[in-house]
Amino acid sequence: MRFRPIYYISIACPTIENSINMIEQYIAHGADAIQVDMPSANPLYETEFIAQCMAQALRSYPGYDIYWDALRRVKQAHRELELHLVVYPDVIERIGRDRFAACCNEIEIASVMIAGGSRELSCFLLGQGITVIGRIDRMLDTGQLLQLREEGASGIYNFNYKHHREVAPHGCKSFAEKIAYIRRMGVTCRILAVEGIADEQMMREVKEAGADGALVGNVLMRLWGDDAALWSLFRAFEALKE
Repeated sequence: MRFRPIYYISIACPTIENSINMIEQYIAHGADAIQVDMPSANPLYETEFIAQCMAQALRSYPGYDIYWDALRRVKQAHRELELHLVVYPDVIERIGRDRFAACCNEIEIASVMIAGGSRELSCFLLGQGITVIGRIDRMLDTGQLLQLREEGASGIYNFNYKHHREVAPHGCKSFAEKIAYIRRMGVTCRILAVEGIADEQMMREVKEAGADGALVGNVLMRLWGDDAALWSLFRAFEALKE
């Protein structure tokens, strides 16, 4: 399985057209996997930067059909693009579970990541044939890893890069040691590093650790408007792709 970054873009920053334009630019510069959001009225886990983007989006576009239409446009123009979605439970409930699942399947969303997690919603979406990104416990819980081993290679799970230095479960201190331990436990699913990957050195560490990819947060979005810095960092990330 080859290593690749998945780049996050907020769906309406500051407008839907601007975000679609940036998706197009990312693709033109080599991106083949993008993660987008849908704005939540209660974005508990976001930075102030993204929380403000979401608040502005809901003021400008209070209904969710326009966001689905934007995702359709992107996917129709780029059939091979791996398009991921991160969403809060309140958004799913507001759209309606059945409609949310139907739209994901229609657009061929590669995965859904539920912010904050929700076992009930995850089970529902999985039952609709939608891949849900789960989370590997940072303490490398043995019970969970044994369960993931039984699930096989079909799932996608994230493993926190930002906070991994705070703990050393099973004597594993480095990110590489932790990924190696997960694999020794027989886990074969796709593992994505998440949170805090801000430069080439961090991305290289994630790759050399044996992760299958990385979810790049808003570090690139913060550089919109500074083309030299944006594309320099983007190229550095892309250079590590296999």
